[in-house]
Amino acid sequence: QDNRPKPYLTARELETMPIEIRNGSGAKNIAHKARAMLSQEGFYVARIGNHIDFGADRTIIYYRPGAEKMARNLSSKFFSNSPMKETAKLPENIAVKVLLGKDLLQRTEVMAKLDD
Repeated sequence: QDNRPKPYLTARELETMPIEIRNGSGAKNIAHKARAMLSQEGFYVARIGNHIDFGADRTIIYYRPGAEKMARNLSSKFFSNSPMKETAKLPENIAVKVLLGKDLLQRTEVMAKLDD
């Protein structure tokens, strides 16, 4: 269990750091559910969609340089400490991209949050 303090995000950071969610797991409506969950917590989900082929075995959180705090917050609070990768290749209007992988379907604590 990771007991380090969770990074605290300001309202400004939440408003100005758009998130993209991609369903790479093939599970129906999982991107919609993730958007609803994050929106309730004040995150700005700019867009959702399906990953190219639903072939993502693992959930990965990609983030632009400067958005690591946001990525770490998402990973620790919502996505069971999924791995994070910094990339400069995200679209300019997206700070963090969450690729939902098949591993999430086995994570009962995450799925329970998504079904709230």
